[in-house]
Amino acid sequence: SQVGSGPAFLGPRFIARAAGGWLVLSDRVGLSVSAVVRVDPSNGDRTLVSGCADALCSSQLGTGPTFGRIYGIEVEPSGAILVADTRALLRIDPANSNRTVLSGCADPGCTVVVGSGPDFGEPVGVAREAAGDLLVTASADASDFSAIFRVDSASGARSVLSGCTDPACSSSVGSGPAFGKVFGIALEANGDLLVTDRSLDAVFHVDAVTGD
Repeated sequence: SQVGSGPAFLGPRFIARAAGGWLVLSDRVGLSVSAVVRVDPSNGDRTLVSGCADALCSSQLGTGPTFGRIYGIEVEPSGAILVADTRALLRIDPANSNRTVLSGCADPGCTVVVGSGPDFGEPVGVAREAAGDLLVTASADASDFSAIFRVDSASGARSVLSGCTDPACSSSVGSGPAFGKVFGIALEANGDLLVTDRSLDAVFHVDAVTGD
């Protein structure tokens, strides 16, 4: 049985709260069947916001870059929805479901990159700072790379706040134990970060200024 009407979930990943109390979720099955879904918390009804309409991805809602593996999700004050997707941070217009690249690779071959700064690897978690910049956790399965990025919400420019500064992790920002594979991220009241690490089975407290 199902609670709530609307399309069945593919595989809910991350969740955020939008204005008015609505919930938005990154929803994915497999490597490339992904969607963003809005949930009415009063009755559990689901509405497709953008991406694959079903588990076969027989149709797509919204134009722009096709979702790959979506993870973290955040909502901006404007109502725009941000998702961490494969090698980029995407912005979704909830009015028309269209997707644009805010920061990172704009195509599968990464021949076009939006925003300056170090490469993400694979972005996973995303959170919004009070000042409006975005914080993104990212790692790469094939290397030791793992870092937290600060992303300018207007230009998409990336800088490393804590962790590896390059794919080879030849240097790092911030003191303290090395990351394994950073994953989820949340902000404390003072702006510092709480970050989960899936390979170390650990939670890190990260200074938002020094990266320690």
